[in-house]
Amino acid sequence: MDRALVRGRRATATIGSKSVSYTGGLRFFLDQAGAVNVDNAAAVLTLDAINALNAEIVSRGGSANTVAVGIKQARALSALVSANYNSQRLAEWSADEGSILQLPSDLPLVGNVNRIVVDTNLDDKELVIYDAGMISIVPMANGNASESGNWRTLDATQPGQDGERTRIIGDFGMEVRQSKTHMARLRNIG
Repeated sequence: MDRALVRGRRATATIGSKSVSYTGGLRFFLDQAGAVNVDNAAAVLTLDAINALNAEIVSRGGSANTVAVGIKQARALSALVSANYNSQRLAEWSADEGSILQLPSDLPLVGNVNRIVVDTNLDDKELVIYDAGMISIVPMANGNASESGNWRTLDATQPGQDGERTRIIGDFGMEVRQSKTHMARLRNIG
């Protein structure tokens, strides 16, 4: 599911006599004309570059609450925030182990604190900022696991296994709303 959310390409194919649709992911929507897709020209990640993305989203009438990065940029982002904010302020945005969980915006009044998500499906040279409330996972009604179109769960716990495992069965799609006003990507980060 996570891979489809980041890398998914929108397409429709006919398999046998059945038409099958595939959901577009974040990269699909950020590659569309009019999307906020900024080339960082192989420069290092800076708070100014992130704040410029956030400002562009706000100027288009949107908002953002999540910054998603790969492992390399997560480390760079943690170092940036640690170097630019005092320790008392960092305590509000850090976990007990000292890792940075949130990133404040520099915009007065409309500025917000963005949750930082590390996602290995993102390239090490990109950063995506978005409003998580604009992304939903929706069950697809036709041909789903149950007649109502909802998901069905099955117990997948092995005999003698500690804990429980659940298998989710069903067809689903991601609904991404207002991608041109609530999402931005910074790519080609050095």
